[in-house]
Amino acid sequence: MLLKSERGSAPAEFVMVGMLLTFLTLAIVQLALGLYIRNVVHDAAIDGAFHAALADTTVAEGEDRVLTIVSRSLNADLVQAVWGSESNGTVTMTVQATLPLLGLWGVPYGMEFSAHAPAETLDR
Repeated sequence: MLLKSERGSAPAEFVMVGMLLTFLTLAIVQLALGLYIRNVVHDAAIDGAFHAALADTTVAEGEDRVLTIVSRSLNADLVQAVWGSESNGTVTMTVQATLPLLGLWGVPYGMEFSAHAPAETLDR
C-alpha cells in the first residue's frame, strides 16, 4: 500500500520541472545574447567598411571605427582581430570575434564577418 502512495511527490516534481524551466530560460537568454553580439559585430564591420571607403579616410581609420563601435556596445575584448583591405575600388573589412557560449565567455575567433563597400574617389 505504501508503494502506491503519491504522498511527497509534489516537491520532487516541482524541483524537476523547475530545473527544466530554469535551463530553458537560461538557454533562451544565452541565445539572445549571442544574437545581440553577432549583430553588433556585424554592424560594426559594415560601418567600418563604409567609413574606410570615404574619400578622405584610410583603412586604418575604418578598423579603429570598428573597435570603437564594439567597445561602446560590448566589451572590446570580444574582438580578436580587425583588418581591412582595399582592392579594385572596394574596401573589405573583416572582423573576428568570440562566439559566446556561457555568458560572454566562449570560443575565441568563433565568428568572422566581412563587409564590403565601394571606395569613393575625388576624381571626376
